[in-house]
Amino acid sequence: MHNIKSNFDKVFHTIKSLNIPEFSIDGNIRRPGISPLFTDLEVISLIIVAEYMSLDSENWLFKKIKNDYKDDFPHLIDRTRFNRRKRQLFPFIEKVRQQIEIAEREYDLNRAAELKHGRLPELEQQLQEAEQELVDEGEGTRLLREEVTEDEIAGI
Repeated sequence: MHNIKSNFDKVFHTIKSLNIPEFSIDGNIRRPGISPLFTDLEVISLIIVAEYMSLDSENWLFKKIKNDYKDDFPHLIDRTRFNRRKRQLFPFIEKVRQQIEIAEREYDLNRAAELKHGRLPELEQQLQEAEQELVDEGEGTRLLREEVTEDEIAGI
């Protein structure tokens, strides 16, 4: 997907759903003073989207956002402030990356367990039923065998 805004939204909602305790409800790290309009979670999301989309040039990214996505990012900060906050947020960016990796691993384990204990036995049961139907119909052959008989070769 090449749409910066849709990728940003997905990453932002994923990060927000991680419920990292250092972040307040408004998406900023808990600290005294005025909360920035372009939140810390938005900064982190934009960093991760740029990495995900292999956008190596921040200059290009900011020009693209200002030209094509101006209405989608109304509180976008300038590059200097972005880089300053990026440096400040580095430990949290790493924490978010770790949380995303953990969430992905847990999803994979859940999916593997679902397949192993749910879908696989169901398919094995269907295979056994199909083989039994062949035997009941008088065919006497299985769907899968390890050996081919002489009669089967002659029949070809």
